[in-house]
Amino acid sequence: MSELIEKVVNSLKQDTDFETLDDSICTAADVLCRSVNKDYRSGFPEIDSQEISAEEIKELEEALIDIFNRSDKVQIKTSAIWALGKSHNPQHKELYIKYLQESLQKLLVYNKAVFETLSTLRQIDPEPFIKQEKEAAANNAQEATTVDKEIREAHEYLLKHDIYVS
Repeated sequence: MSELIEKVVNSLKQDTDFETLDDSICTAADVLCRSVNKDYRSGFPEIDSQEISAEEIKELEEALIDIFNRSDKVQIKTSAIWALGKSHNPQHKELYIKYLQESLQKLLVYNKAVFETLSTLRQIDPEPFIKQEKEAAANNAQEATTVDKEIREAHEYLLKHDIYVS
């Protein structure tokens, strides 16, 4: 195993702090990108000069799955999923689906918290909301935020896999 990949794998297996892991996760992502596309250039000679073996790819994937499974920090889990996705390995599809389901459930819970808090604030301090509603009506605006779109896409994708999230 190359020195670079060994260093990254060891970091992923040992470190638990996001700031420490971030560089290793990004390096893993670049290496995985190169394994899929030999013309990929990370801009780092130590990565771009690597000849990457199937064994090294497997080690990186396993280390990313390990950090994903042992961490409870959203930043780490999401970064690990992002990097792992660079391998384009369909064997990890179930992990992605499970994480999508868990994340959507959490998002919906927090969305309810935001909705209920805004409803309460609207009752005790309606002025800012009235102004916002008037501006939206004047602009004849229908807001479709990125979050709304992603929630809809997540629901639709999970439903195709017979997973209902409420």
